[in-house]
This record gives sequence, C-alpha cells and structure tokens, in this order.
Amino acid sequence: MKLIDHSESEYVITDFILEELDKRQYCVFDFEATGPDPVKDSITQIGAVILGQDGSIVTRYKTLVRPPKPIPEAIEKLTGISNHDVEKAPSFSEIIAGFLAFIKGCVLVTQAGYEYDLPLLTEECRRSHTPLDDLAVLDTKALFTYLHPEVSAIVSTNFLIQHYVIPDADIQRHDALGDSILIARIFNKIIEECSDRGIRDIRFDSLKVKKVQLPPL
Repeated sequence: MKLIDHSESEYVITDFILEELDKRQYCVFDFEATGPDPVKDSITQIGAVILGQDGSIVTRYKTLVRPPKPIPEAIEKLTGISNHDVEKAPSFSEIIAGFLAFIKGCVLVTQAGYEYDLPLLTEECRRSHTPLDDLAVLDTKALFTYLHPEVSAIVSTNFLIQHYVIPDADIQRHDALGDSILIARIFNKIIEECSDRGIRDIRFDSLKVKKVQLPPL
C-alpha cells in the first residue's frame, strides 16, 4: 500500500488489496497521544479489540504508555489522560512486544489511521528500534469512501456514527479502548454493507480520500 499526498485536503491510496473479507481475523485499534504529529508526538494509550467471525468482541487490550515528553494541558483535557496518570506507566519499548503479539495474524482496522495511528506506530517503532513487519491495515474512512464515492463530506467518526446510526452513549470517547469499540461497531456496519453488495475483495488502485480537519486545541 502507498499513501500519496494529493493536496492539503486529500491523499491518494494505491496498491492496496485485501481479498476474502469474510475470512479474515480483524483487530480494531486506536491510540491516544501527546498530539497529532507522528514525528513530534508520542503514544500515551493503546486500545484494541479482536473481533470474532460474527463481529463480536472476543478479546480486549488496553494500556497506558509513558511518553518521553509531557502531555500538553489541552490534550489532558481532551483525553482525560494526565501526566500523573502516565507517570508510572510502562514506556513504549516495554509494551510494544506484547501489543505486536496481540495483533499477530490480524488485519488491523482503524479510523483515520492512515493519517495518524499508522504513521505514529511506525515512528514509535523506529524510535524504539523495534522491527515492524508489513501490516495489513484497513481504514474505515477509506473503506467508506471506496463504497460511497458520491459522498463529498469528510468521513469523520461522527459522520459514520450518524450515517450508520451507531449507538455510542455507552462509549467513552477519546479513550483508546472506548474508541476501538466504537470503531468496531462502525466497521461491522461497513462489512455488513460489503456483504449485502456482494463485495468480498477490496482494491484501492487510486482512491482519493479527504483528510481529517482537526479543530484547534
């Protein structure tokens, strides 16, 4: 898979193939971090859930991560994760082996993760000198765009919640595990739509995807 910046508002995905959607094992994941820049910022929390063949959650993973830099006050307020919370948490280098073991053999699923979570994971592994095998990663935003090229809106999490009428009152947002559970609900709806339309294989040859527009912190 290749990601190419097309403009300030769009990127293009090429060379992505995922066959036999219905036979895959999926792990939905999400990170919280000190900020949105994968080069300058660091992970503060990891959440993930592995889905069964029926889309139910069979295993959960959650850990705080001690970053090498302080969490800015605005991010503390957004995520509810304070510098005090992560003061005695393990570092990324201490947890990464366990996380990679948890996701082994799975197709990873994320929301807007081609822009944030995947580059952040790649950079954190580089900084900790951790080898990172090629991962199959499916972004719900990109998959929805593939299914609905007629939609001109930015495919945010809130957009997908409204489109698929996803219940979220019980979800703690900006919590890595809570967001993973929410993304799993969204993903199940998208997979259901793929099944209804007879789509078993996904190919992004030149898919334009609108970038997330983050509000100022």
